[in-house]
Amino acid sequence: MTVLYCHKGRLGQAGRNFCRIGKIKCRYVVAGVAIAAVISMESSQADDHTQDQPESFLALGAALVPEFIGSEESRVVPLLAGRVYKDKRYIEANGTGFRVNIINSGRFAFGPALGVTLNRSDNVESDVIASLPEVDTAVEIGGFAAYTLPIGKNGRTQLTVGQQILFDVTNNHDGLRSTSSIGVGHSFSSRLQVSVNAFVDYVDDDFAKTYFSVPKDIETSLQPFAAGSGANKVGLRVNSLFMFNNNWFVTGLVSYGRLIGDASDSPVVNEEGSRNQAAVGLSIGRSF
Repeated sequence: MTVLYCHKGRLGQAGRNFCRIGKIKCRYVVAGVAIAAVISMESSQADDHTQDQPESFLALGAALVPEFIGSEESRVVPLLAGRVYKDKRYIEANGTGFRVNIINSGRFAFGPALGVTLNRSDNVESDVIASLPEVDTAVEIGGFAAYTLPIGKNGRTQLTVGQQILFDVTNNHDGLRSTSSIGVGHSFSSRLQVSVNAFVDYVDDDFAKTYFSVPKDIETSLQPFAAGSGANKVGLRVNSLFMFNNNWFVTGLVSYGRLIGDASDSPVVNEEGSRNQAAVGLSIGRSF
């Protein structure tokens, strides 16, 4: 989970409520693919007893992300992010995923989540990768939890820890993927906020086999390889938000991830792809 915090300044209600930028979750080509999601939340000066309802919002943009998991080539994907609030509960769209926070709290969020890991088709730059079995787009269902803690006395800095777990329900990789994250966001002014977030991705045997293994019984120049479960990616994301006025804002993201473990050792990655997974994104949004 990527976060960007903003404090109460002179931006009006919209500026006070845009408090977190979450994810270009540059997890495998947007939430599984690189997703950019702008998340709003209460000011750290407000506590769980605050009655004000945060503003709903919508943001649209685009990101340059890896062509497939482990690829050294890139592709452009659309970004869609939004939240609709009822008190402090919300429904959130974050790129190719959705989440529903069922907790009416200014600091703790918890609820169901839906994600997508996009396909790896035979229409890729690498002819060798094209010889591997195709993987259709996987739809995943699970849950998330996050806790946000203000740091310091001025309410300008915020620490957020989060966890999300998703399971494939479409029989495409039949596995799970999990992301643990920790981020620090700081409001430099009433218009500019920046966050830095570290994350670790974990996948099970089925997920690893689907995306990183090389079967023995196919014709390919790659050596057979059996990938297993474990941590497979660590990374860092930097998000920024700039408010044009009380309603309109622009967000930017730079993300770098490093494939590790069996994902790093896989011929799919170290011969035909790259362990380095980077993404950049830009979106424009408005509160309502």
